[in-house]
Amino acid sequence: MASAPFLTKRYLPTGTNAIKVIDNYSLGSKTKITIIEVDQQALVLGVTEDNISLLHKMPAKTELSEQAEAKSAPPSFGQLIKTCLVKSRNSDA
Repeated sequence: MASAPFLTKRYLPTGTNAIKVIDNYSLGSKTKITIIEVDQQALVLGVTEDNISLLHKMPAKTELSEQAEAKSAPPSFGQLIKTCLVKSRNSDA
């Protein structure tokens, strides 16, 4: 019976993979920024030991942008955050 959990994890489907972690950036020992994709939306989250906060919400990448990005070098996490902040400031204005 000790192998039951192993067999369950190995052979049963794990779900629909509705949440996809795109990237993580550590800000300190217990804080980080995480970008996840859920329901065709990209969410930028601030994660601490006790809390998760939504920092920004944007549309997930389109198929065309994914194809274009596959041909070029992927942007760094810093570039993604900068793009999010610029878009956020422009939409608030």
